[in-house]
Amino acid sequence: MEPRRLLIFIVLSMALLLGWQQYQKYRYPEWAAQQNRPASTPAAEPAPAQAAGKPTVDEATLKTAGIITVNTDLIRAEIDLTGGDIRKLWVLKHGDTNKPKEPFLLLDNSVNPVAGRHLYVAQSAFSDESAKLGLPTRHTVYQAQTGIRMLDKGQDKLVVALTAPEQNGLAVTKLLTFHRNSYVIDVAFQIQNKGSSTVVPEAYYRILRDGIEPESKTRFSSAFTGAAIYTDQKKYQKVSFADITKGLENPEKISHVTQCNNGWVAMVQHYFIAAWLPPVQAGYDKEDCSKGTQRQFVLGKTSNGLYSIGTQLKLPAVAAGKSLTYSMPLFVGPEEQEQLLKASPSLVVTKDYGIFAVVAEPLFWLLVKLHALVGNWGWAIIALTVLLKALFYYPSAASYRSMAKMRDLGPRLQRIKEQFPDDRQQQSRAQMELFKTEKVNPMGGCLPMLIQMPVFMGLYWVLLGAVELRQAPWLGWIQDLSQPDPYFILPVLMAISMWYQSTLNPAPTDPLQAKMMKIMPLMFSVFFFFSPSGLVVYWLVNNILTIIQQKVIYAQMGIKPTQPAKASSK
Repeated sequence: MEPRRLLIFIVLSMALLLGWQQYQKYRYPEWAAQQNRPASTPAAEPAPAQAAGKPTVDEATLKTAGIITVNTDLIRAEIDLTGGDIRKLWVLKHGDTNKPKEPFLLLDNSVNPVAGRHLYVAQSAFSDESAKLGLPTRHTVYQAQTGIRMLDKGQDKLVVALTAPEQNGLAVTKLLTFHRNSYVIDVAFQIQNKGSSTVVPEAYYRILRDGIEPESKTRFSSAFTGAAIYTDQKKYQKVSFADITKGLENPEKISHVTQCNNGWVAMVQHYFIAAWLPPVQAGYDKEDCSKGTQRQFVLGKTSNGLYSIGTQLKLPAVAAGKSLTYSMPLFVGPEEQEQLLKASPSLVVTKDYGIFAVVAEPLFWLLVKLHALVGNWGWAIIALTVLLKALFYYPSAASYRSMAKMRDLGPRLQRIKEQFPDDRQQQSRAQMELFKTEKVNPMGGCLPMLIQMPVFMGLYWVLLGAVELRQAPWLGWIQDLSQPDPYFILPVLMAISMWYQSTLNPAPTDPLQAKMMKIMPLMFSVFFFFSPSGLVVYWLVNNILTIIQQKVIYAQMGIKPTQPAKASSK
């Protein structure tokens, strides 16, 4: 009977895993129409209607007037004097997907799908209504010395100041502040009102990108790529590119929050994120989204096919003769737990573990602690596997003992089937009476396995989604724990371990079950041939520990693993 329970456990695990992946694909479908465009510029299409004062975008937005390059310890960024925005950003500590020795290009204002490059930029400017007052727009050409700026040793931050042409007595400087050991860039507008009347600026901060799947997404992952909004009240809301289009075509289909007194907006993809993090303003109420100064959450699609998510908000009034500095943090980088927490604790939700977050988050915390001790993510996974096996030692032991008892009852259960071949109800009654007499719980071997299933699923999502494992080496040929084994050595070893584990039990009396138990290791290992190496390491080590534990328990019970089940005289 125990092979059947093991098979049920594995089938349930796989069904739950694959079912969740299919649900993700159904809920957040890929914008496939964008993926196969051969042109280097997205095809033009009519722009959707925009609310009054909301920014619109055309291809001229992406023209350049001069570049300033900034180098820090973690990023290299290019700032365009047109609009004063970051148009390219490289993540220096993470390699390119196809060329690991080159830094990963996250933001990019050029499109070349053949070369794997996608249009993805962050913008900040004043609204069209504020532009009428004399404030700079996305088309404004700022003044600054072009060239390379370096964050030198001993410096904690580097400030790039861009000066806008003065209009109507309004002097505006755009400040971009880069910090050491941080992916946060503070983007500030410094307004000096030299005029005679009060102005109330309205600014917008947004992220633009095409709908092409990023390079960082792996073929075995259904990780979400699209827009996201977070508020304290509505929490984390993902908005797919398809949903953005539906919302523009039919506003009644918009399900995401459109305004609140707090919250941030982001574009997310597997391993990486770009997010504007507006600070809360006057009248903030954590319980009531409608109280206090409101910010708009604007999603749209541009005339040249780009998707946009942003926030638009009114800044404090600037009286005549006064000045104002308003700063907005921009996080652009990998979803590293420590960096996300430093930028904003709520950003951690973008490491989307789905329904298994309650299990996955503590597992990742423990994995990080183990990595700090051993200094290698591969060995940290092995250490975590050992700890989990120790944690579930007694439930597993109870499962194996129950299996052993059920195995002893195997011949008697077979006789019951032969005695009542055409009466299933009588079979069940006789079997339950036998279980009661022998004090055996028929589910005793299955329940401990089911208890462990959420842990396995949580660890699966941790190993699949943790950017810390991206391009992290273990030993020998395993140079990236987030990618499949290039030589399939680990999956083969795992298949062998599963096969050997199956030999520890006598062959089932049912010929069909016996055949299934022979081919199951091969069937199950196929899935792992294309899974992250880190996950295969976990499963392989878990199998080895299970074999050892099973042998120890059988020895304690005086059972030889290879001996066939004998008929009982009872």
